[in-house]
Amino acid sequence: MIEINNLSFSYDNQKQALENINIKTADRTITAILGHKGAGKTTLFKCIMGLLKPSHGLIKVNNMFNDMLPYDEYISYLPDKGGFYSLLTPWQNLIFRGSRHNKNKKEVKELASDYLHKLELNNMKNKISGMLSKGMQRRLALACTLINQPKILILDEPTNGIDQVSSEIIISILKELKHKCNSILINTHDLVLVGAVCDNIIVLNKGKLIEEKKVEDIGMNLRKYYLDVVDSYK
Repeated sequence: MIEINNLSFSYDNQKQALENINIKTADRTITAILGHKGAGKTTLFKCIMGLLKPSHGLIKVNNMFNDMLPYDEYISYLPDKGGFYSLLTPWQNLIFRGSRHNKNKKEVKELASDYLHKLELNNMKNKISGMLSKGMQRRLALACTLINQPKILILDEPTNGIDQVSSEIIISILKELKHKCNSILINTHDLVLVGAVCDNIIVLNKGKLIEEKKVEDIGMNLRKYYLDVVDSYK
């Protein structure tokens, strides 16, 4: 569970990038953070991960304040680009990432094999990662994010600009992960992904939380809903 109370943040005393944000995610749910460019989505993620210190407010992850959290044990982050070493093979990337999290060699190898299979990368596991297609690279980056078996998963544009097959594979594994991770947060513009896997939607606009709703309660086209919400706050 992630709990955020009255969170505000500003860069160098300029206009607030986040203003009085209050969020509480339930366990075993996926929440989409939506908003146009500059809405504050990435800033919010960085505050949750402890990369930025809020100007005001508190963040708790699994009932622990985030500045006291052993991050490697709790949170994994998928950046919007990269997330792996391009000169290593997928197998080498996963073994390296897994070995950093105090797991024994046998367990790391089993997890690496499992994720290569689930993300349909077995045939490419000994290829140089930088030579893979963009969709395969995105799947590899997700595997690297998952190998420490995080309780909290934060994903930045997991399906942006990739092929349909890779998108469907990622959607499938996210549906499975919903029942294993305590909370998953996704920053995305892919409303097909939102409709397929997300339980809740949070909309940010110019640093403010302007809408929070369950996906099942929207009852209309997600794109129209999102645009209507953002337009109403211009």
